[in-house]
Amino acid sequence: MKPFVPTFYICHPKKYIYIKNPKCACSSVLTQMYDWGHIDKKPVHSKQHNEVNMRMKEGFRPDYFKFSFVRNPWSRFVSLFQDKTKTIIGTKWEMRKWRKYKDYNFEQFAREMSKRNVNAIDRHSRFQYINLNRNVGLDFYGRVESFNEDMSSVAKKIGLDIADVPWVNKQASIKDYRDYYNKETIKIVGDIYKKDIDVFGYTFDGQKW
Repeated sequence: MKPFVPTFYICHPKKYIYIKNPKCACSSVLTQMYDWGHIDKKPVHSKQHNEVNMRMKEGFRPDYFKFSFVRNPWSRFVSLFQDKTKTIIGTKWEMRKWRKYKDYNFEQFAREMSKRNVNAIDRHSRFQYINLNRNVGLDFYGRVESFNEDMSSVAKKIGLDIADVPWVNKQASIKDYRDYYNKETIKIVGDIYKKDIDVFGYTFDGQKW
């Protein structure tokens, strides 16, 4: 497996860096950055700066505010399953690596992922801890569960004042993530993402602060 390089978006005028963590309200953060005029391309998930990886190797600017978002691993896993193996199948966003699971139910998918190295598939299944550069140099991580409040805190930190940030691409039609699970799959996903659970302090039913 090639060495992993986190994805960064840099805003020089406001001196901040957003570290992308897939399935954790990325579209919302990037849309807000676009609305602020801090990134200049659409779609918002396109690469914005050629200097991003170079900056990481330089210590990605210690004078810049660096932030990201994390999510309950059990909830994130449901989002991965629903989006990559169901919602985007048959669209231009379909991905071959996930298409083969299109006929799997959730329990089958969880069992299959337990046999694989999720860090070797792609960013959507990779540990959040790794996506966030193992927390090296990170100043702040918000939580998807308190997205509006935490994104407002980010805005104030970089000198902006916002009252409300909508969660873009939130899969409102999906039932509560807990409804997907039984005792077996709770343990399976908990075992897969033990590192994220330990680092970010999550439990199945909610956050442990």
